[in-house]
Amino acid sequence: MTKSILFVLKDNNEQLGEAAFDLASRCTHKGCNVFVTDNESSTVSGLPAMDINERPDLIVTLGGDGTILRAVRSFRSKAAPFLGIKLGKLGFLTGATLEEAREAIDAALEGRACIEKRNLVEVSIYKDEKLVVLEHALNEIVAGRPAGAPLITTRLKINGHQLYTTSGDGLIISSSTGSTAYALSAGGPIMSPEFDGLVVVPLASHTLIQRAVVTGSQEIITLDFPDEQRALVEFSFDGLSTVQVHKPSRAVFRVAQETISLIKLDSRLFYDTVASEFFRGQQEG
Repeated sequence: MTKSILFVLKDNNEQLGEAAFDLASRCTHKGCNVFVTDNESSTVSGLPAMDINERPDLIVTLGGDGTILRAVRSFRSKAAPFLGIKLGKLGFLTGATLEEAREAIDAALEGRACIEKRNLVEVSIYKDEKLVVLEHALNEIVAGRPAGAPLITTRLKINGHQLYTTSGDGLIISSSTGSTAYALSAGGPIMSPEFDGLVVVPLASHTLIQRAVVTGSQEIITLDFPDEQRALVEFSFDGLSTVQVHKPSRAVFRVAQETISLIKLDSRLFYDTVASEFFRGQQEG
């Protein structure tokens, strides 16, 4: 059966276009159908743009973690696994280096690569008890105040039980995958990607008692926006897109039923990556 591969590049970079063309040519010689996105068809000359109805067997990204996030947001409905070729600095989501790209693609097509299932964060946003937004993210969803807007007040509930009320810049609701991203910079914990729950991290809270909260995989996180404090709230999804909701009543977060698959050339230890990226030079032995 002929395999179809979609290539997604970082920022339409011409140098990456050359690398993608070399990899794509090799895949074509192996009998695969190869495509790029509409935006990249001019960067990678000679490769066709993917038809909207095409369902690739593999999505290969050339860039860093940000490129994978963008590809997941655009193409997760295709239900294909993602193989990230590392070119950027961080590599928590990428599965191989550029030097390993040929071997990694072969392993993915032949079923020899490691596959990691990753959870998504789902949010349902209500206004006057009417659902107005249903969205997903791989790393995190941020409920925050727009630039220049007043502080926002939210009541945090877990499974309907109120935990605390906080005023500040907002809250981050992160998956374990996103725990090494924005949530970490805001003081959240590093969580193993094998953990299936979520973490709530306050953003610039004006009180000292609010802390990050880790929830289980079946638990429901609710942010209530009090009537007297309702204002414009900006929701951000993996830092790639935003939606502003005027006077929302509540936002309900859960672990989505949908998952995505990341392909890795080998089972490289998550904590080795954590150590090399965040604690470089501090290891002994």
